[in-house]
Amino acid sequence: MFILRLLFLSFFAFTVYGADTYVDKDCRVSLQPYGKYALLSFNLRTGIKFYWRNPGEMGLATEFNFKDSNNLKSAKLHWPVPTLYQENNITSYVYKENVDFVIETIANNTEKDIFLSVHSRFTICGETCETRNIDLETKLNSKVINNQPTEITNALSKTPQKNGTGGVEILFINEVNVGEENWLKIEVKTDQDLINPKLFVDAPDHVSFDPVNYSITKEFNNQVINFPITFTEGKKTAGKIYLNLVGDNGHTIEYEISKVSETEYSLFLIILYALLGGLILNFMPCVLPIIGLKALQIIKLSGKANGIIRKNLVIQSLGIILSFAAFAFITFILKQAGEEVGFGLQFQQPSYLITMVIILSIIAISLVDKISFNIKISDHITNYFSSSKKDSLSSFFSGILVTLLALPCTAPFVTIAIGFALTTDFFRMLIIFIMMGIGMSLPYLLLSIYPNIGKILPKPGSWMISFKKILGILIFITSIWLIYVISNQLGNKAAITLFLLMILIKFILIERKLFGNKLKALLVLILIILSYIIPYNLYEEKQYEDILIEDTWQEYNQSQINSLIEDDKIILLDISASWCATCKLNKFTTLDNSVVLNFMKLRGIIGMRADITKNLSPEVSTLMKMHKHFGIPFTIIYSKKYPNGKVLKTILSANYLISELKEIN
Repeated sequence: MFILRLLFLSFFAFTVYGADTYVDKDCRVSLQPYGKYALLSFNLRTGIKFYWRNPGEMGLATEFNFKDSNNLKSAKLHWPVPTLYQENNITSYVYKENVDFVIETIANNTEKDIFLSVHSRFTICGETCETRNIDLETKLNSKVINNQPTEITNALSKTPQKNGTGGVEILFINEVNVGEENWLKIEVKTDQDLINPKLFVDAPDHVSFDPVNYSITKEFNNQVINFPITFTEGKKTAGKIYLNLVGDNGHTIEYEISKVSETEYSLFLIILYALLGGLILNFMPCVLPIIGLKALQIIKLSGKANGIIRKNLVIQSLGIILSFAAFAFITFILKQAGEEVGFGLQFQQPSYLITMVIILSIIAISLVDKISFNIKISDHITNYFSSSKKDSLSSFFSGILVTLLALPCTAPFVTIAIGFALTTDFFRMLIIFIMMGIGMSLPYLLLSIYPNIGKILPKPGSWMISFKKILGILIFITSIWLIYVISNQLGNKAAITLFLLMILIKFILIERKLFGNKLKALLVLILIILSYIIPYNLYEEKQYEDILIEDTWQEYNQSQINSLIEDDKIILLDISASWCATCKLNKFTTLDNSVVLNFMKLRGIIGMRADITKNLSPEVSTLMKMHKHFGIPFTIIYSKKYPNGKVLKTILSANYLISELKEIN
């Protein structure tokens, strides 16, 4: 009896609440709770069908909404892959027999149950067609179960998988106009050639697709699926598109884009954007702390022969270009591993920040204090590293350092180039990143061609001692800023400990009496190792809270944005991070400007903020992919005129933002 009672209680705890069910002569629809999930099951009579989110050439789309739910922050509906149904040369996307929809929920208050209300409107067709409007409801308790139930796992296996899994990846979608014909061009990377793929496309009503009469061609090592599209209502572009691609092995992936480009960017234009964007990176806030250091290096060279100046400037440029090339390789490897990638997202990794803190701190110490570190080295090594070779090595690593500090920045033209690079094949990605490195190197390459330009700079002299100390202080402030970013990722204890370790390194490096040279080197090495170990062991969960000024700004919620657009509201979304200097500049000059805040209040404009200091949320990742914008700052305006959002310039001004907010209404 005890075992039976225990089994009964376990079953009750698993389901928590009973299913709600709708039944008629043609179908049975039930809503069953499974922890934070709900399973919406359709059981149809033989010969009956209903339609996908896009019905195709005949039928009405199936619709769902959850607007009458309580304590529901968001609900994601997972659509199963439909069936391609053809009758009398008419193609539709349908479901037959038994179909399960998974609803994945997030609660506003995790201490309370979610009351889930599902309204569905669908059309069932047999000999005749009838429309059903049904309402089902249940309660969900996310605390009941942590693991994914078998029923949910089985249902999700019949839904499209993340793009890039299973050896199939959609790289990008473009509209192509050839004379009077319009084509949708889908570039796909696959392990094996596609022979007979199936395509399920959800697009606006003014777009008609032919999912059967498509062609497959090859470009580079990728396959391109071309299928014809036609427009009605005088429209000339498709707009938002959602695509399911079913490969020959039955594996299905999904891809969504908010706005397909009317004209495809040529590789030449993207290369030009990369070149200009790389050049502009030299003047972005991220690299301002070391502009003085670069100037100091050039001043040191000004008294030397033109050949030496050219050599060192070219080597520094080489350090920049190779760093961008390495970034392309790393990005490609991470993409292949299914990781989220973007420009500057490595600053979300505390280990990367700790490395930068150590490097910048040691540079700052060397500029402010004279370091004594004379360890006896063999004559062979000393002779190999001559003075000129040391200068060359210093220039090369200076180029790498400039690149590492520039990576969290986005600049005009950079986002377009990066957006293209991250959605294309490796060869073109490598070209784009190398061109961006060449763009950033242009000032040094120009000086190497015309070294006499350096003569306008001040000559080396005693004034450089004071200048070096000022630079050292500025660079040390930069390292403190990075420690502040670490405090938002690992917690205050970790950040304070890292700061104290840097102080200890400084003390050991400048001390001339207490430590011998070998002991000094050993202690510094130990402290550097501890700088990686101790902060991680002191990790404490800390929720980074952005400043929400005078109730104008609130936390980002994509589902709330959709409902606000329906209420004819304007939403300004600011995506940023504490490590992004350009984001700070935008907030200081524009987003938190009193003139902008007053304008937003008067017009009833709602501000939302998403912070990616610690990680990139799935919602923000989806936005970046939709808009091909893989860096921050990322500022978007939503309204009924732009339901999918309008992306603003990287660097904002109050006048520009206000004019855009006026225009979007």
